[in-house]
Amino acid sequence: MKYIFVAGAPGSKWSSVVKDIYYSPDIDRSDYKDERTYYHDASGEMQLMHLGAYFDPGMESDLPEDLNKYSKEELEAIFDKEFSGKGVRIVKSHIFSNHIDYIKSLWPDC
Repeated sequence: MKYIFVAGAPGSKWSSVVKDIYYSPDIDRSDYKDERTYYHDASGEMQLMHLGAYFDPGMESDLPEDLNKYSKEELEAIFDKEFSGKGVRIVKSHIFSNHIDYIKSLWPDC
């Protein structure tokens, strides 16, 4: 498996799932940069909410809104640009939930 695709609505704390698996020895963490971390104090104390690259339209790791117009190779070029290591790559986006069937057709093993 090359990728783990993770999606969720903004503010739903879906990134918590990523934090639970990000430090597994099988995960490629080369997308980490301090400037890609996001902390929030919703609980009353600052907590890490985001880490690593997020792939969304208009973000640092820009992703087109309509994934169906892009081939597997084109999308992998976008995803792989943010990684340089080995292991399974966690690819996070708020828009993946709109493209589940297309993602499954391109990466049936994910």
